[in-house]
Amino acid sequence: MTTDRVSDLRGMPLFFHRVRRKLIRLAHTRRVRMRDVNRAGLSDAEYLERERAGNTEAQPILPGETYTVPASTPVAVRAALDDVFAHRFDVLGSGPAEVRAKNDASADRWRARFAELASDLPGDAIKDYRPIDWHSDFVAGYRWDDRVYYLDIPLAPQFGVDIKRPRELSRFQHVGVLAAAGRRDGDHDRAAIEFALETLDWIAANPVRRGVNWASAMDVSIRAVSWIWGLRFFDDVLRDFPRARGQIVRSLYEHGLHVQENLDYAREGTNNHYLADVTGLLFLGAALPQFRESDRWLHLGLQELVSEIDRQFHPDGSSREASTSYHRLCAEMAFSAAALAERLPAERLGAVRHRREESLTLGPRLRSLAMRDIGSLDRETVLPARVYERLSRVAEFTSALTKANGRVPQIGDNDSGRLHKLSPGVHESVCDHRAVLAVAGKMLARGDFVTLGKAWNDEATLIVGPEPALPTRDSPPARSDNPRVFPDFGVAVARSGVAYLAVTCGSNGLDGRGGHGHNDKGSFELAIGEQDIVVDGGSFVYVPDPDTRNRFRSTQAHSTVWVSGREQDPLPLGREGLFSLPEKCFRALTVNDDNHIVAEHDGFGAVHRRRFALGDQQLVIEDSFAESGERLIGFNLDPSVTALIVSHQDGLAFVLKTELGPTVRLTIVGAVAPRIDDGHFSAGYGVRIRNQRIVATLAGTSVLSRFDWSRDA
Repeated sequence: MTTDRVSDLRGMPLFFHRVRRKLIRLAHTRRVRMRDVNRAGLSDAEYLERERAGNTEAQPILPGETYTVPASTPVAVRAALDDVFAHRFDVLGSGPAEVRAKNDASADRWRARFAELASDLPGDAIKDYRPIDWHSDFVAGYRWDDRVYYLDIPLAPQFGVDIKRPRELSRFQHVGVLAAAGRRDGDHDRAAIEFALETLDWIAANPVRRGVNWASAMDVSIRAVSWIWGLRFFDDVLRDFPRARGQIVRSLYEHGLHVQENLDYAREGTNNHYLADVTGLLFLGAALPQFRESDRWLHLGLQELVSEIDRQFHPDGSSREASTSYHRLCAEMAFSAAALAERLPAERLGAVRHRREESLTLGPRLRSLAMRDIGSLDRETVLPARVYERLSRVAEFTSALTKANGRVPQIGDNDSGRLHKLSPGVHESVCDHRAVLAVAGKMLARGDFVTLGKAWNDEATLIVGPEPALPTRDSPPARSDNPRVFPDFGVAVARSGVAYLAVTCGSNGLDGRGGHGHNDKGSFELAIGEQDIVVDGGSFVYVPDPDTRNRFRSTQAHSTVWVSGREQDPLPLGREGLFSLPEKCFRALTVNDDNHIVAEHDGFGAVHRRRFALGDQQLVIEDSFAESGERLIGFNLDPSVTALIVSHQDGLAFVLKTELGPTVRLTIVGAVAPRIDDGHFSAGYGVRIRNQRIVATLAGTSVLSRFDWSRDA
């Protein structure tokens, strides 16, 4: 929490501050509801008045460099492009499915409005276009009413229904696939018209502040970023269709008004949702200077980007969400927003820098950017140096956790969330975060990051430009710590030969409140070369299936020791508790004098201590407990690993057969009753893959587990 925000509380106890904030939000919501009760958006007269009140001489600042259309469409992208043209989408594990509007009364309302909005686009394209159903979880067969006011949208109307599906589709992150269309066979022009048709279809089907796709300011912000990228990619074509392009700009302006009035802000703690709001308003403020609110959006975006980079990331560079996947999402937003900030021209910065201070109903006080050292004209960068020092550590965290196969451990929740997907031709899993390193390398002039992210060099050049965004400097020497500990996050990484080990024993996230953290203290991931052996299972789903969500974030879903029927930290009951995990137990993660990783916690009462010793051909884990009691130990295996129980006179023995590499032998001394159960593994949100886990019952107050593999693995 920054100093000025602490002073804003004026010593008020946190409980009363939260009550006060809730009352303010209720009053604001009532005012917004009363204003919107008889209308959805601005009248034409109001819109024109606000447009004329802005900076009509300023040029829009779009993200990235001028986009160069590829000469041809790669084969890998061609199939994805055909899917988009056919309105086949794979949304959060759905598999490719046609998402088309049904012929009903709601579709008739959309079609009339759509025809009006798209009237200057080519007639044949309009005739052949098939509207998309933007309001449904098409997997569960449930559809939200597009006429319902956004504040009244039910988040979990039925068991198994996932509100994330229509929201994810409406983020328009397939704009990167459309952009990859080349000039051959008119792909680029066709992709530009498809982008315009889909966007106008969405606008027609989603009246302002009505329906599921206005209910989250975060999703509104990410959609706005996608559309602004679309304007960058297709402006050469869309300038010939001023009415269609104008309607997209008008909706973007409505997006900005909506985000401003629905900020996910709280002085005592923000999260990835608010960073998305800030990123969206920064993009909108830069792209729409002709509107009177754009300077306010740019002001808030710059001020809060600097503040949120400090709040969202620990000093060691890790995310405060206690999740590696949310670290990636927040890093994408921070780097992309910073790259855009550095493109702002001096005249625009000067106007925003000296704006008067202002109070927002639902947001921080906007203070002078000059007083905050933002946009200084006597410095080479728009954002202060401390921002880039923190962003460098953000990228170092991702770099340190990246395995030989390009993936990072799946610690905490993973909802497959992204700000943008601009490299559709590059194969990647949701745990491959090297695109962030490519952008970081280009922006920070860090050769080590560029090397790791080289497959995403084109995307990095698009976002940052051909030259580093910052003054060129010598790259700092690579850290040689082994193991390397990130104390704020609570993860340690060790390497030996081709072996990789990551141990987690940290906070539940968000200053101990929990949100996307799991009961994973003492858990670990093990990889040998490119072969994952022991893995974290991820999260699978959120609200649609509360029991499954809690199973995936439970202690026994992870590779550690647990007490049957108990948790390291109790999982709160009810849907309200699905994004809460209050931190109660002690935990510590250190490296001892022998250079071994030591994880400790007292989640089950007595202290549980785990010591990890990694060698070129062996990993030894020693578990010890301050008192006796019945406990179980488990190891969650990668889906490509098959376990067999074999006899062994010195303890339990298992053979782990792998697809890519060595056969691994696991021996457990001090345990009985071995079994192989179904495990927990999600390869991204909504995608569950069958895997195995090894389980045994401990016989005393200590147990030793040893993984052995060959030297030439």
